[in-house]
Amino acid sequence: MKRFQIRSRLLPALSFVLVAGSTAAQDRSPALLNTLEVQQLVKRAEPGGRTGALTPTVQELNALAAKASTPADHHSLEAYFLTLAKRYTANATEHAATANTYRGTKIAQAAVHCDSLVRLSKAAAKEATDAASMHKQLASVAR
Repeated sequence: MKRFQIRSRLLPALSFVLVAGSTAAQDRSPALLNTLEVQQLVKRAEPGGRTGALTPTVQELNALAAKASTPADHHSLEAYFLTLAKRYTANATEHAATANTYRGTKIAQAAVHCDSLVRLSKAAAKEATDAASMHKQLASVAR
């Protein structure tokens, strides 16, 4: 279930970012988010500082990616993906600790499941970090 959630949120956003350049050249829709809204989405995604707000939907991430044309837009997306990477890394750490707890008990087989979640969380963190790096590069060439 975690694997599906990670991929269902991150991969559509990443794939949409790849076509954002061609979309950005097309007519702008008033439904696209402005920089303030991007910053609010980043704040909502930050672990620990959440106020009960939901994380951005796939549609919101797609809108962000489609709109990203200025350095500020790309820096906002970079910050969002770095926040995701931190969250996924924290999940990996938590699952590793849980796996260690299960080892040596009567239900040691549960550690295998936790180890699988560690691998998935680390992979998601790497994808998010790669997306952040891409937006950092795009910010340096955007006008």
